[in-house]
Amino acid sequence: MTAGAVPLYTVEAPGPRRAVLAFRVGRADETLAWAGLTHLVEHLALLPFKEQPYAYGGQVEGARTLFYVQGSDAEIDEFFRRLCENLRALPLGRLGDEARLLETEAQSRPSGALSALLAGRYGCQGWGLIGYPEYALQHPEPDRVKAWADEWFTADNAALGVSGPMDPPPIDLRPGRRMASPALTPSSLIRTPAWVHDREQGVGMSFVAPYSVRFSALIRVLQRHGLSRLRFGESLSYEVASGTLRLGREHAHGILWADGLPENVSKVLAGMLAVLDEVIERGPTDAEVREDVDAVRKSTENPGWAMAMLDSQLTHELFGTRMLTLDEVIAQLEKATPADYAAELREVFRTLMTIVPPGVAVLDGRLTAVPVWSTEEAHGRTYRLRAAASAVAQQTTTLTVGDTAMSLRLGPGRLVTIPYAECMAVLAWDDGSRTLLSRDSFRLHVRPDDWKDGAEVTKASPQRRDGARGTTPQPGSGRLER
Repeated sequence: MTAGAVPLYTVEAPGPRRAVLAFRVGRADETLAWAGLTHLVEHLALLPFKEQPYAYGGQVEGARTLFYVQGSDAEIDEFFRRLCENLRALPLGRLGDEARLLETEAQSRPSGALSALLAGRYGCQGWGLIGYPEYALQHPEPDRVKAWADEWFTADNAALGVSGPMDPPPIDLRPGRRMASPALTPSSLIRTPAWVHDREQGVGMSFVAPYSVRFSALIRVLQRHGLSRLRFGESLSYEVASGTLRLGREHAHGILWADGLPENVSKVLAGMLAVLDEVIERGPTDAEVREDVDAVRKSTENPGWAMAMLDSQLTHELFGTRMLTLDEVIAQLEKATPADYAAELREVFRTLMTIVPPGVAVLDGRLTAVPVWSTEEAHGRTYRLRAAASAVAQQTTTLTVGDTAMSLRLGPGRLVTIPYAECMAVLAWDDGSRTLLSRDSFRLHVRPDDWKDGAEVTKASPQRRDGARGTTPQPGSGRLER
């Protein structure tokens, strides 16, 4: 069934009536220099509503943007009529105000292991952008925000879900096209299985695999094994959590997380790796496989089951895949054996990405450290420090600015090089400093006053052109040069 050109899905669910309009666009579709465009569109589209007698809202995810409402049929119709009007003609006069509000919101938003694992795997692009600031909020451009809405928030890139039977709500959007899944381009630095230090106080692990019922079940199996060992067995972790995130039409991202006191994190890591080895060697028991099947069956009794299935159906529609029926899911789970799960974990172990807090050593030889220093140095003019803490620092600290790259050497083996072609954004600071961010998450910060003849450094800094042109930022602290 369709609402105009928009596919419509319905489920039977207890009242009140709820409806969701989903678009196939999110943070993973943006670029670093313009991260936050989707969030700006979402906020501007809802801005004129203010207080209403019904509940409504919106949210931006990695690959979807949702607008939802709860109320009577007439209220739902009115909400979508006005929402579509706003999306066709955004109230851009309030763009600066909304950008400031979103920056304020970002100050209190926790990061979390998921964003750290995605940023570690994909760098400053695609799904990795979830772990980076929304730089488009600093100096939003009305024309670019409008162009983003015109391209992505269209009838052909949307799906509608409603709880309970009702006449299709009015969805009047400009035509467009269904957008493909976000690109999956891992950082070129990573050689999985891999590990990297991160500020999260615990151990995070993630895997990437073809999207399947069994992969999601495998992640649940690992979570239960981890909980049994780390919380109930060794009392090292209070929380052992898991989740599966759909990355696109073909792939999914599975995550495991276990917290721990700073003095115990090394033991938590050892316990998590032991859990992986146990399942690789033996798989889950037959009883555990039956337990998972029973849990899936029982989840249908949850009051939120119907809306969860509606949400899943919208995701399948946006990615162009078919959602399995519950009977098909159960059949696949019942068919899987412990040996199947062991074989699948052996396969996905090759994609393992692990984060641990600074100071925690990863001694497992199967895991390769993600490089934190560059191996190639730029060729060009070399600058020396004006002053240094020691004669050694004076000799070993250099800045090299070339035609194609910039390098900062902080001592033997401590080198950061950013090729201009890989520079995704340049941050400009009030004191004249520049921070270059590369596709692979390297950062190079330069304060020209620290260097002899440093005024020439700023002139040589790359200006990232993302799209048809670059931009000249207005004065401000930590502004973005695109």
